[in-house]
Amino acid sequence: MFLYILAQSEIRLLEPNSYVILNANIFLGDSILERGTIIVRDGRIVSVGKNVKIPKDVLVLDYSGKFVYPGFIEILRETSKDNLEEIKNLRNLGFTIAQIIDNDSILRGFTKVIKLKSDSIRSNIILDSSFFVISFQTYKDKYPVSLMGTIAYIRQFLYDQNIKNVIFLSNGNELNVLRSYKIINEFKLNSLIYGTNKEFRIVDGLEKNLNLILPLEFIDSLSENPTLNELLNWKFSRENARILSEYGFIFALSTKNIKSQEKFLKNLRELAKRIDENK
Repeated sequence: MFLYILAQSEIRLLEPNSYVILNANIFLGDSILERGTIIVRDGRIVSVGKNVKIPKDVLVLDYSGKFVYPGFIEILRETSKDNLEEIKNLRNLGFTIAQIIDNDSILRGFTKVIKLKSDSIRSNIILDSSFFVISFQTYKDKYPVSLMGTIAYIRQFLYDQNIKNVIFLSNGNELNVLRSYKIINEFKLNSLIYGTNKEFRIVDGLEKNLNLILPLEFIDSLSENPTLNELLNWKFSRENARILSEYGFIFALSTKNIKSQEKFLKNLRELAKRIDENK
């Protein structure tokens, strides 16, 4: 486990060992513990609070005036192998662990769960085969060239292979969320579905036990002469999560295509505000 310390605009990664952090402002749920203490033993947080007994055999760090936040976990990031720039970007957003997969093909193989350190992806793998990722993409110059062919290809693969943990990528088409769920039920899979922020269109057809991942990216601009569909997608890209929350759905968020810390925090705060206002 890693602990990110955010001091002003700096993010620093402490190597797993044993140490004590004193006098920090610690974010705990919806509250801040002022001048709190964190004890880390062999890379694990063993105690957080005030008036905590401090061990004598550990390094003591005074973090007066600094803030400690929980590290984010990226549930799925499409990236090429050993893309250290991508790892650096996620770490700068405040993420400590990520599940990654290659960013091409229909059958993308198993994800890797990694610690977000800057040296190498291969040397920081926590889980080597977590979920098998399946995409609803088609090809222009080889089979399958149609969505029907892609679905047949996926179903044949699942008939041939004994795979139960699957993540489906909907490729921006909300109807693929429904198609994913039908395949999940048919093959009795333990699955996640990467959504579109357009689920507001099909919310009445969704099942409550759907395990959805929603992109935190919103539509920020429109074409010069937008169609009605474009206008609806633009308007509701920021409302989709709120609508699903009102209907009782539970979902995770992902940072796909978000590169800057400013945009990540802006979108996250805006989404949280919209959901809170409707509780």
